[in-house]
Amino acid sequence: MSGREWARRGLHIALGSGAFLLPILGYEVVALLCGSAILFNWLVLPRWASTRWLLRDGDQSGHRGLVIYPAVVLGLVLWARDDFALAQAGWIALAVGDGLAPIIGSVLTVPRWPWSKNKSVLGSAGALAAAGLVLCFLMPWPSALGAAVGGMIGDSAPSPLDDNYTVPFGAALGFLVASGSLA
Repeated sequence: MSGREWARRGLHIALGSGAFLLPILGYEVVALLCGSAILFNWLVLPRWASTRWLLRDGDQSGHRGLVIYPAVVLGLVLWARDDFALAQAGWIALAVGDGLAPIIGSVLTVPRWPWSKNKSVLGSAGALAAAGLVLCFLMPWPSALGAAVGGMIGDSAPSPLDDNYTVPFGAALGFLVASGSLA
């Protein structure tokens, strides 16, 4: 993993700190910030040469991920509204789980998921553990575990969708199941 990819992953993880501010700022302010980030990342960042380090290794096609990330957080926040834990579950899974999985998976490369050969079982498990641990600071452990498992399933499941969608919404669904909100 290149130095640029390490820096990009660090930013991915650090952006999860916003999930801790959600109850303080409220969903309206966070939604406004996400909307602003979408526009800024789409219209301004691509014009700055100094932001090339934000692109995935080998991907010079644009700043797509920089638009998807705040758009997904916006979707979570608008879906959850005042149910902060629901939005936080998806956001932390996206930031910490999806941020760490490739790092852990690049070191612990085997075994691989049979249905997703480019994903490591241990990378997914490490991401589950890290996201679950962080989520325990925000919610009861059964809900944190449900969200972390949902995020891991979203990360490893074969899907035509980018995992920036499947991880957070899988985590949100796992949270809903574990917290009994779907009962």
